[in-house]
Amino acid sequence: MRKFLKENIFPVSQHEYVKFILLTSICFLSCFNYTVLRNLKETLIITEPELGTTVIPFLRTYFLLPIMVGITALYVYLSSRLKHINVILIIIGAFLGYFLIFVFYLYPRSEIFQAKVLGEKIISVYPQALTQMGKVVQFWSHSIYYCLSEAWGSIVILVLFWGTCNSINTKEEAKRFYSPIILFTNFSGLFAGNISLYFSKSDIKFLFFPRADTWSATISSLTLLICLTTVLILFFFYLVLRNSNLSFSEKKGDSVKSSKYSIKTALKLIVREKKIFVTAVMILAYFFSTGIMELVWKDYLRQLKPQSNDFNNVLSQVTSWISILSVLLTLFLSGSLIRKYPWKLVASITPVVLLIPLGSLLILKLFFFNTNFYLVLACTIAGSYFFVNRLCKFVFFDLCKEIAFVDYPKETQFQTKAVLDGIFPKVGKATEAIFLQSIVFMFSGLSSGVFAIVSVLIAINLLWTYSLYTFKEKPVEEDHDKQTVYS
Repeated sequence: MRKFLKENIFPVSQHEYVKFILLTSICFLSCFNYTVLRNLKETLIITEPELGTTVIPFLRTYFLLPIMVGITALYVYLSSRLKHINVILIIIGAFLGYFLIFVFYLYPRSEIFQAKVLGEKIISVYPQALTQMGKVVQFWSHSIYYCLSEAWGSIVILVLFWGTCNSINTKEEAKRFYSPIILFTNFSGLFAGNISLYFSKSDIKFLFFPRADTWSATISSLTLLICLTTVLILFFFYLVLRNSNLSFSEKKGDSVKSSKYSIKTALKLIVREKKIFVTAVMILAYFFSTGIMELVWKDYLRQLKPQSNDFNNVLSQVTSWISILSVLLTLFLSGSLIRKYPWKLVASITPVVLLIPLGSLLILKLFFFNTNFYLVLACTIAGSYFFVNRLCKFVFFDLCKEIAFVDYPKETQFQTKAVLDGIFPKVGKATEAIFLQSIVFMFSGLSSGVFAIVSVLIAINLLWTYSLYTFKEKPVEEDHDKQTVYS
């Protein structure tokens, strides 16, 4: 039994425990923060009477994408000039600063800081097309909170954390480390869901914000908790990198000059390297499809649960169940699969499995649209897509994506990962947002355009699967230059 656990579930040697624990702690806390922030940002926007689900496509296109491009460009610029730990302090410190300002200054005075005049001017130019855009500008503090909460997942988790992991671990270490890291990290959703429910239902939130209403106290207290865990994340990053001189800045004798670090160079690498190109297709397809169905589900859910706290409670409960199942699947399935079977086979599990709820929703729309139970059943199936989508992401998608990066030298990882994880997810979401804007314009709502949405997503998933099928894996030489001593 002990041998089975060592070989299949926790293949980490004793001398690697400190390194493993530090990396797992960073990943756990970062994913905890993102899970809480994801539920809060959706509730903040969707249940605001003057906003709702229809403004999210505009948020993702005209606010989120420019912010992500700006942060990624800043990361590339800083990384070519500073040590990696200093880049992390600056980037994460900016997130921490805004969340603190939001909690103590912007949100309590949100009515004062509304750009109502500017929003109304934008709407007056072309009311049919710019109403949602005007609302996004009017509630600018909410919009920035939404965008930074969304950016946390791409920048802190995917670029900073996994970029650090890929730079200090060999491919052999990655195959042993990454599955257990993801296993323990999957518990973060369970903790995040239950802590969010506890803050939502108990009076502890009023200890910190006694004069606020129920929802204001909930979002403010949970955001303050996020700030505290962010300080811990910075501390653990320091411990991981204190024995490493990891830096992408130009030094005397370096074979790679700082001038080569650019988004343009990274894009050329993505097109040239087949495995990275296939990974780019995976990322674009996943983030295009996941955002669409998430909004469709939450549009149905808003009709059934219009109150902010009730809406947030459902999201928290779903998050907890996703965490429980992802832990079980990671424990008994994903690690063994990635070590025993070809990369492209494991990577294809996500698009193939997601075709099941998509087909079910298409059948429901075609044959049961006028029935009394349509809304509840449609919400359930759309919710199951979201559930399975998140489950596959935590168990298969993230693991396969990170393994794909480990094959390449650290300077290649730096360039491609910064763009793939920093910009490509938001390009996928921005493309999805433009698509949804056209759906809203043509059908006057998301739930009315479900047939068109599901048809497009089925085509996307089939193309995603085909791109993986056509990929031929080649053996890559092991990189032995990523050793760091931890004590």
